[in-house]
Amino acid sequence: MNIYMSMLYYQLQKNHKISYNHKTFLDKTPLKLPMHFTGSLPSPDYLYVTDSENLGHMDNHMDRLHILCLGAPSSTSQNARYERITVEDDDPCCDVYSLHNEVSMIFQMYQEWGNALTEIAYGSQDIPKMLRTSEKILENPCILIDTDFSYMAYSTNFFTAEKNLILDSADSSSTPLNYVNEFRLDPEFKKLTRKKGVFLYEEHRELGRLLCYNLTYHNRYFARLIMHESHHPISEADKKHLSILARSIQLIFDTRTESLTFSSRAGNVHQLVETLAMENKPMREADVDRILLGSGWRRDDHYLMIYLKLFASSGITANTAYLCSKIEKMWKGSCTFPHDEGILWLLNLNLYQHSHDYPFYDTFAYFLRESLCQAGISNNYTDIGRTSLFIQQAKTALEIGGQKNPTHWYHYFKDYALDYMFSQCTLQFPAEELCHPAILKLRRHDAENHTEYHRTLKSYLEHKFSVTNTAEALFIHRTTLIHRLKKIQGLCSLDLDDPRTVQHLMLSFSLLA
Repeated sequence: MNIYMSMLYYQLQKNHKISYNHKTFLDKTPLKLPMHFTGSLPSPDYLYVTDSENLGHMDNHMDRLHILCLGAPSSTSQNARYERITVEDDDPCCDVYSLHNEVSMIFQMYQEWGNALTEIAYGSQDIPKMLRTSEKILENPCILIDTDFSYMAYSTNFFTAEKNLILDSADSSSTPLNYVNEFRLDPEFKKLTRKKGVFLYEEHRELGRLLCYNLTYHNRYFARLIMHESHHPISEADKKHLSILARSIQLIFDTRTESLTFSSRAGNVHQLVETLAMENKPMREADVDRILLGSGWRRDDHYLMIYLKLFASSGITANTAYLCSKIEKMWKGSCTFPHDEGILWLLNLNLYQHSHDYPFYDTFAYFLRESLCQAGISNNYTDIGRTSLFIQQAKTALEIGGQKNPTHWYHYFKDYALDYMFSQCTLQFPAEELCHPAILKLRRHDAENHTEYHRTLKSYLEHKFSVTNTAEALFIHRTTLIHRLKKIQGLCSLDLDDPRTVQHLMLSFSLLA
């Protein structure tokens, strides 16, 4: 990926006080990897990292150079024949070498982004994923709108932007009608469809400034990628970023042989659930209602979250994509997508029950066996905005259930909720530090004297203080049991009439199991 001075400036200004020796960035030549200036003849192809003291030694070789300078240069070094970014920090911990490392990390970040875009363009061709992958770089929300002003894809921060008036309160799958009419009546709008590269749509009184890029399909204008000036003012770097993203999307359009169509209503549900999964927090009810409007889904429907894990999986593969498609065809009311080397499956029970007259779990178990999957299943819930919580339930059910019952095909969270509670109890303290002192005392006594008082007390509590049932379970005589209980009482002085004491004892036995 080509990296330019404007992009470097944009990333460095997040952490440093910096300046630039030109009014605007030329960005004619992409930068190669950063180098330290060592006194040899510099090349205009590289970015040189130096300090204000050594900058003077470069005065005779500065034509067309790209320089990152630590510290403000002297007045004699104000040469305008080169491009220079100056880091003006007075932090004593900041030196040329640490600055060089920071710039190298910026180069690596851009390279990883470029590799990810290329992989998507030639692999899954998932445009929404491409926008999500770009959020860290672009920061401002982006949306892809087709010629009918319908939303083809958008970044997950699009609906949560503080100022975002391009949404329709009645239909969140397309641009509001008042804006559509305004655009179509604008004599300049048609001309914009013929524009090449990145261009700035003139500041709108309500929308603000929009950075745009036109995309084509079969050499005809088909869609427009738009960046909304929401999180920070549009910069020269944003133009570069948007251009890189747009060219990657254009590559998908150019290689598609089938018709480029999409289901905006289904897409809204998918992107909502993916947003909830990635952000790992609930969403406001009003935002959820707006996104679901017109999709046939309601926020307060009854839902079930399922997490599927393939027995042999090495990341998100074509197999997971195939299973997602198959699930949505088999069970109406399903929304699926690959997640963490598995599949997240949200089932709208209302839609399913209205469309199928056979029990869900009959076909579900067969599907798991045929697909070689195991599943974790959350509790039922009635607010889709809380989906992130139930994703964790489903994952936890699969994790604990897979360990305790590895031969089972699916695991309910309700069956392992107590195990989860015990696992959380011991995050901060060892189990022995949480147990009732009597339990530990009996265990030590048994080890030293070869008795079975610990096992006897546990069985006595499990059989609800029944001497007969406890004696039968331990295969001992009633008299022997009564003798043991007296010995236990003498050692520990337990008040078994106190419910809290009994509860603590039972929990202690479970923690030490």
